[in-house]
Amino acid sequence: MEFTLKKVACKRGEPKDPELCSIFATLAPGGADATVTVPLMQHQTKKGLVQVIESGHCAEYIDDVFPSRNALWPKDPKQRVAVRQLLEVGGAAGFMFWFAPAETWVEKITDHAAKLKLLENCLRIYGKEDADFLLGKHMCMAEVMLAPLVIRWVVALGIKGFDSMKFVSDLGLDRVSKWCSAIIERPSVKQSYPDPDPSMYDKMNVSYDIVDGKLSNVKAAKA
Repeated sequence: MEFTLKKVACKRGEPKDPELCSIFATLAPGGADATVTVPLMQHQTKKGLVQVIESGHCAEYIDDVFPSRNALWPKDPKQRVAVRQLLEVGGAAGFMFWFAPAETWVEKITDHAAKLKLLENCLRIYGKEDADFLLGKHMCMAEVMLAPLVIRWVVALGIKGFDSMKFVSDLGLDRVSKWCSAIIERPSVKQSYPDPDPSMYDKMNVSYDIVDGKLSNVKAAKA
């Protein structure tokens, strides 16, 4: 789909784009007191300008307004349940644990491993066999929402010194590995996360043992 991308100042602790703040205040329930974030989507229609905030709302709006594309929400009720299951389990998998303080990483990695196993089960129970994504060759709504987390989980953690994909492989989670690879190799996902500045990330030394899929002896400390 054709679109125009506008980058705005929106970093935490720094002055934010005044136009974004003004528009956001008219759309957010909290008004001028709301925490201003991105995205803000604008769509010019025959009936006027439609403005939408929040990633999920933006994605659902596009899915509703442009039905000729591959549906993010499938029409089949059973498949819709599968998408909701993946969104719930994937959203709780701890892909953003790398934001946590270094002293909590041992606990976070241990918890992350357990939740990745739940994700493996979810993909096997609700996903199509031999498919890259949950339902086949096209991304669903859950994958659109989870993709930004997964790409950062791979790239940012790689910069910090933790190989996410190797961790998944060591755990023996073949379906998660295939699913994550499909997401991070998708051009639109790659384009959504430009090369980050390595100087912004503290290096970590991480080690662990995995025997028969069981994680133990996790160690993590700043390099």
